Amino acid sequence: MKFFQVKDVVREHHGRLGVPSEILTLALDSGRREVEKSGNWWWERATKTFNTTIDTASYPITTSGGVALNLPKFKDIRALKVKVSTDKRWEPVEVGQMTLEDAEETYATDEKGTPEVGVIDNVTLIFFPIPDKAFNVKMWHWEWTDNPTLNTVTDDLVDRFPEALIYGALIWTYEIYLKDIQGATYWRKLLEMELVKIRRYNLKREWQDRIELVPMQGPFARTRTRLSNRKIFWGS
Repeated sequence: MKFFQVKDVVREHHGRLGVPSEILTLALDSGRREVEKSGNWWWERATKTFNTTIDTASYPITTSGGVALNLPKFKDIRALKVKVSTDKRWEPVEVGQMTLEDAEETYATDEKGTPEVGVIDNVTLIFFPIPDKAFNVKMWHWEWTDNPTLNTVTDDLVDRFPEALIYGALIWTYEIYLKDIQGATYWRKLLEMELVKIRRYNLKREWQDRIELVPMQGPFARTRTRLSNRKIFWGS
């Protein structure tokens, strides 16, 4: 489905002249955000490479200038790795496992070296220990996305799950524009069912190429099992 077709469905639901263009744009923007607030999805994946500055631990994420990373649509971090420029291998930096309070208790305030832990504090990335040289850094993360700017364009959300975007937009028009909470509740229930499908597909994309190793115990042989073949989904 193309973006103009999604627009037409939402517009026709209210009658072709029932929703001004400005309201339609706000509704569709809100619909996408409604979907993206519900999880970290494959179409939001992005990467960022940058260099640390010697003796600098904190790097603002969403702003620009200085050591800031200039990622205004940053949503959440996936993974972080560092290396010196002459190395051929990236070394993992632990993220999402330690709070800022715990990191500050674990590392001395003047401790320097190769970063071992990265903490996201609000919209600032903080390394522990403090980088003692200019390391190359690669960050895998998720970003908030926008609807296509051209009506004839599509993306993974519009193409694979247009109903989710439509239902999200109708939640906004009923709740904010029409002040019809009961109607908004109806469309929210439909969106929740569509999100189950998105979540299932997202899990398949995450796990389809991974395997689980089961150690050999007693007489049983070690096996390799694709996680995509296991029943790990909910809501089905």
